[in-house]
Amino acid sequence: MNYNYVLLFLVLILLTGCTKLEAEVRKSSSKHTSHSDLKEIKTEFKSVSQDELLKIENISVYFSSNRHSTTEFKIIKSDKTIVGTYKEIVTNEDKTDNYVITSYLNEYPSETNESLDIVKNFSISTDEIKLVRQVDNLLGTTTKNLIILNKQKSSWVSQYDLGDRQNFITSTNKTVSTSFGSFSNCIEVTETTMDGKEVTIKTYAPNVGLVHQLVLLDGDIYLEYDLVDYNSGINRKKDNEKQNEFGRLPSIETLSVSNININDYAAVVNELSISQINNQILHRPSVESGKDNDFIYSFSTEIGDIQITTNDKALIKKVKFESDEALGEEGLLYMQWLILSLSLKINLEKANNIIFADPFQFYELDDYLIGLESHNNGFNFVILSNK
Repeated sequence: MNYNYVLLFLVLILLTGCTKLEAEVRKSSSKHTSHSDLKEIKTEFKSVSQDELLKIENISVYFSSNRHSTTEFKIIKSDKTIVGTYKEIVTNEDKTDNYVITSYLNEYPSETNESLDIVKNFSISTDEIKLVRQVDNLLGTTTKNLIILNKQKSSWVSQYDLGDRQNFITSTNKTVSTSFGSFSNCIEVTETTMDGKEVTIKTYAPNVGLVHQLVLLDGDIYLEYDLVDYNSGINRKKDNEKQNEFGRLPSIETLSVSNININDYAAVVNELSISQINNQILHRPSVESGKDNDFIYSFSTEIGDIQITTNDKALIKKVKFESDEALGEEGLLYMQWLILSLSLKINLEKANNIIFADPFQFYELDDYLIGLESHNNGFNFVILSNK
């Protein structure tokens, strides 16, 4: 892993999260910020007043209220060189106030196939947006209970493994310009290390969430996160409403045979699952005979059953994952592993593009058809060989 990747990764941890500020940042209550303004930023700011903060009726509007919504940023250094892209996908769990965000990073130029893989759980209410749990699968760290926004607090301290950081809400009516468009009436949060050497300025837009971010080191601009794409996804379900039905599964009258042996496939899937949840999900199956001399291997997991159909030479024809639970963090991880293990050419971004493809279509990938179908009683996920 190269040096630039490590720096980018450490900065991305800050996306969720200042004390005495000894660095300098211009007051930006209604200042329009664009990349051309970066070098003008000074250092010196303070929190907004409590009265101004209480004018916000519902703080949750600054977190995306849509299921499967995506935001994508280009990462720009101070010399305007694009050094990567960062993407987040939101998925609500079985409760309407609990959300999961998975995020990943592409680095330019790429010297490794490694992807940033951070899973974040959020709790949302009218008064507060909180990061309940963040699992960083690259560094192997877990962060818990970080305030993102709170209408009762204009400043707070966040505790990270790498040290505490002070946060200030420095504007409630900021206007920011991004490559995707301009946003007004935004909340700006400024976060700093306790020594003031590292400052992160984050801007949250109504109904979208994070749309812009600046990172300063020793008072100088280091990185800008510029929003280049936003997709609102599928509307979040209302209170007491059953999970929306969506999706379509691929169907083939006669299953074809892939060139993947089930033992090789299971080994890769389990390697991924052990690295992230310290558990093998394809372990000790029950086996039964199917039609056409096929064999069906059944694996029971905590959230559902995985069935893999093979021919008599143990080559995979079909992978099926069924759950009676609403699609959440663990289900998403399982599907990522099942897709990633099909080929070394598939990265995390491609896997997420498949999972969150057009919700009423299935996905064709090389010699496979992949589909996700969500319904009131859970979801079904299918991979079919289509050689």
